[in-house]
Parts: sequence; C-alpha cells; structure tokens
Amino acid sequence: MSSLMVISDTHGMTTNIMNILSGSNEITHVVHLGDKVTDADDIQTVFPQIKVIKVAGNNDFFSREREEIIFEWNDIKFFACHGHKYGVRGSKGILAKRVKETGANFGLFGHTHIKFNEEVDGVRLLNPSSTGYFIINKDKSYVYRDLY
Repeated sequence: MSSLMVISDTHGMTTNIMNILSGSNEITHVVHLGDKVTDADDIQTVFPQIKVIKVAGNNDFFSREREEIIFEWNDIKFFACHGHKYGVRGSKGILAKRVKETGANFGLFGHTHIKFNEEVDGVRLLNPSSTGYFIINKDKSYVYRDLY
C-alpha cells in the first residue's frame, strides 16, 4: 500500500519522524509544509526511495523553495502551502477559496502549530501541527498522530 505523510513546522526536530519512516514500508511520499524546510532535504538524503515534496514557510528566510505547490498523488489533487500568506491563524476561508480555485481535493497547511482537520467551504483542510503528522492512504482515508 502507498501512503503519504504530511508534516510541518519541524524546526529541526526530526528524530521521531526519521524513526517512523525507518519502521514503515508503506510511506512512499512525505510532504513538508515549511519552517525548517531543509529538514525535508535531510529526510530525502536518509530515505532516497521516498519522494519528498516541500514548500517554504515564513521562517525559511533564504530558501529558494516555492511557497505553494499543487501536486497529484494516487489520483488525488493537493494544494500545499505553509499558510502564513493566507491568514490561517484567523479564518481558513481565504485558504479554502484558493484550494477550490486550484480544483484540489485537499488543502495542506502549517504555520499555526495547531492540528486542523475540517471541511471548509467544500474542501478538506489539514494541518498536522508542529508535533504531529497525517498519513493519507490511497483510498483518501487519513489519520492524525502525535509525534510526541
């Protein structure tokens, strides 16, 4: 089975993520939603068989990574961003509108360090928080787990 792991705001704390990836044969893709996006490079180095998708966050000052990306995985369309440019600390409506414009099934964001898993204006928005992760399976089911 193929699974996608979504993480954000790692801020250099990747030990638990690395341990989870070491013990899993199902995770084929990791999405890093910014704030220490270079942690995604470390994941790619240790696990070259895993496809790593990443965006820059508001604390990735000198990063050349894009701030938002649209990608497909197992026929599911995703919009990914850090979230700071969409005012996600308040309403999620601006982000939901952007996700709808792209035709994506999911909007992935970080920034707030608070887990979020709700449908807003007809789209599913997920934020794994800074100490958690989402695993999304091929059948579009998803589960949240805390890292600590």
